This record gives sequence, structure tokens and C-alpha cells, in this order.
Amino acid sequence: MIYLMVFGFIWIAAFVHSFEQYVTIVAAISWYFSDKSIDDDDGIPGDAEVMLGFKWGLCYQMGSIACGSLILAIVWTIKAILTYLAKKLGEASGDNCCVKCLIGCCMCIVNCFDRFIRYLTQNAYI
Repeated sequence: MIYLMVFGFIWIAAFVHSFEQYVTIVAAISWYFSDKSIDDDDGIPGDAEVMLGFKWGLCYQMGSIACGSLILAIVWTIKAILTYLAKKLGEASGDNCCVKCLIGCCMCIVNCFDRFIRYLTQNAYI
């Protein structure tokens, strides 16, 4: 039961991270396509609609953000488990160079996969 709660916490953290990315993307896009010829009170041309990002995220994109954050949570959980196992294996093997090389290669593959999934989900929101 505790494992399910920990995974739920990781999923919530990934959801907040993904929702924040989506709101930032919508704010940047709304500023880019805003009319910059109109003078504003703040003296900065263009308007970034942050609340529009919250509205669109809550009304239209909640399922996409939840699905992307689920994939991120699964990858983060696998990465945490493999990091723990690599640490324990490194402690158990002592100063074995072959084991250190194998652990380094596995962690490199996991980190590359994590970066790929983050890139993929961020571009899916765009």
C-alpha cells in the first residue's frame, strides 16, 4: 500500500511539473502572437496570458497532461529503483571495475531515456 502512495506522490509531482510547463508554453505563445503595436500601461509591448494557460489546461488539456505525467512518473520511478539498485550493487561489489562500468552504462541509458521522455512530453504539449 505504501508503494502505491509513493507512486501517487511521484505522479502528482510530475503532474504539477507538466501543468507548469503547459502554462508557461501557453503564456509564451500568447505573448508571441499578441498585438505588439498597442502601447500598454507597463511599457512592455505584448501581453502574456498566464490565466489563459490555466483555463486551457484545466478545461481542455487535463487528460493530455495527466497521461504525460503518468509516463514521466513511471520513468522517474524506474530511474529511482535502478539508482538504488546501482548504489547497493556498487557497495556490494567493492572496487570491481567491471561492475562500475556496467553500472555507469546502465545509468547512462536510463538518463538518456529520461531526457528523451521529458523532451517528448514537452513537445507534445506544444
